[in-house]
Amino acid sequence: MPGSINVRALRWALLACATGGVFVVAVVTAVLTTLPLSERLRESAASGIQGIADSSADAIGHIVDGRHKVVRQIASRTTARTLLEDHNSGHIDDEEYVTRITPILADAVLSTADVTGVIRIALDGTTAAVGEAFGPALWPTGAETVTRVTARGPLETPFGRRIIVASPVEDHDGTRLGTDIIGLDMAPVAQRVAAHKAEGGGSTRVYLMFEVDGQAFLFLADGSVQRLADHPFLPSLRRLTAGSQARDVIDAGDHMVAVAPISVNGWSMIVTQRRDEVFAGLNHDISFVALVVLIMAVVGTGGVYILLRPITGKMMIHTDTLENEVARSTGELSTAMLALAAAKAQSDQERDRAHTALEDLRLTQESLIESEKMASLGSLVAGIAHEINTPVGIVVTSASYLAQQTTALKQLFESENLGVQDMEDYMAASEEAVQLIETNASRAADLIQSFKQVAVDRTAGEMREINLKDYIQEILTSLRPQLKRLPVEIAVEAPAGLDLTTYPGALSQILTNLVMNSLTHGFDEAGGRIGITVTDLGEAVEIVYVDDGKGIAPEHRTKVFDPFFTTRRNAGGSGLGMNIVYNIVTRTLNGRVRLDSAPTGVRFVILFPKAMRPAATLLPA
Repeated sequence: MPGSINVRALRWALLACATGGVFVVAVVTAVLTTLPLSERLRESAASGIQGIADSSADAIGHIVDGRHKVVRQIASRTTARTLLEDHNSGHIDDEEYVTRITPILADAVLSTADVTGVIRIALDGTTAAVGEAFGPALWPTGAETVTRVTARGPLETPFGRRIIVASPVEDHDGTRLGTDIIGLDMAPVAQRVAAHKAEGGGSTRVYLMFEVDGQAFLFLADGSVQRLADHPFLPSLRRLTAGSQARDVIDAGDHMVAVAPISVNGWSMIVTQRRDEVFAGLNHDISFVALVVLIMAVVGTGGVYILLRPITGKMMIHTDTLENEVARSTGELSTAMLALAAAKAQSDQERDRAHTALEDLRLTQESLIESEKMASLGSLVAGIAHEINTPVGIVVTSASYLAQQTTALKQLFESENLGVQDMEDYMAASEEAVQLIETNASRAADLIQSFKQVAVDRTAGEMREINLKDYIQEILTSLRPQLKRLPVEIAVEAPAGLDLTTYPGALSQILTNLVMNSLTHGFDEAGGRIGITVTDLGEAVEIVYVDDGKGIAPEHRTKVFDPFFTTRRNAGGSGLGMNIVYNIVTRTLNGRVRLDSAPTGVRFVILFPKAMRPAATLLPA
């Protein structure tokens, strides 16, 4: 019929328009959804490489900060600081100062991880070195006059890659006494850089960037060093400068570069990774998301116009429910993440407090051990003073008596009444007095000589050659006042010609602690017997110490060498005597000590090398 409306055509036309409109809406929706999602995905991918840089910077910063604490601890050691004060004031000369301070510095090097050498410089330039000696060319600028801990490096030295640190030595009032130049091993830093490189995998490269004399360098995971200017693409990035405190992810063309500052030394961590690895799979994810959004838009929008309205309504209800469930799950996940972050922060605080407490405990233990050594020396002085009093008193009395007899003889001679009998009486009295003086003076001299040698060895801590059997007798002579308290018999068996080069003061402290331990814990009023047997093993010496006292309970044997362990706490025991023996044998003498089972009493076996090597050299001032 002319002029009539073709309903079928109109229906298809309307359907075509609706379909075209739906398609346009779907495309716009896909584009608007994909663009911000793409940016977020790129930021998420870049945060991975930045995370590696931040983690590396935190780990390296913790290592270096720990080394700075070690440097300050070495500079603040009380005994070494006191010797430096005595030298600066002129109380001791250069040679004595270097001789006495060397073992103390050596002990600091041996007992401190990663410290490879210490050079102590007095105010007048006198220098003592222990371990690796670094020439002034490697020291930080103005090292002799620094007022705070200053580091330089890592540098290539004759001994390997090292950080050279200058630390001022000050007294309690903050007055400068001198300077310590300390070498620190770079091995822990290299290991950490290599570990973070392995964590990144693939093309990931991790560098420690530092500055020396105005030039920027890169420390690589294999321990080598490369100038920043020689790197293939890093020099083109103007924002990368040594000491930079910027935290950023930079697009360098084929690579992505993450920079994270380190809190100490002005260092920075740099992590590079190929761009295609950083964004691997990202384009595929974006395309997939766009396609999914487009399909959902077409299906959802077309369904409103083409499919039945009830189906669309059910889909919308289902979508609302799903969104609510997602929102609820997201809220629960956020709460859990916040709780996890709070727990981690609390764990970090507890770890820091535990580390601080452990360090305080170590310093307190060192102080108590030093006090215990000085208390032992004080007891030795008091005992010797009391022991010397008797022979010296007899010498004074005999000399006074001889003087009186001489005066009386002189008066008889001057009055011309001197007879033969008077002369014979005087000669007999004189002979007796002289014999008493000679015997007791010799006895006092022996006591003084034994005390002098043992006391000097105990305080100076220097190494020298001794005859072991004779020196053990000198130690026992100095302990005679303590041994008089109980009826104790001591038997020493040692080769007469056994000479060795060692630290006599260390041997004196070991035997003194063992003997006093037997007197205090092993014997009652009935006393007992102590045996000291020395065996020459060629390159080493074995000392076996036994007593027939009460012995040690089986449950206490594994705790004998632990610090502060004592069964007589209420009787004044400190619990440090045997711990001092263990530390001296293992650290000072480079030996071993053990407690063996015995039918009665105790049996300690000590083994140490016969010849010790010097631990330090004197550098030219």
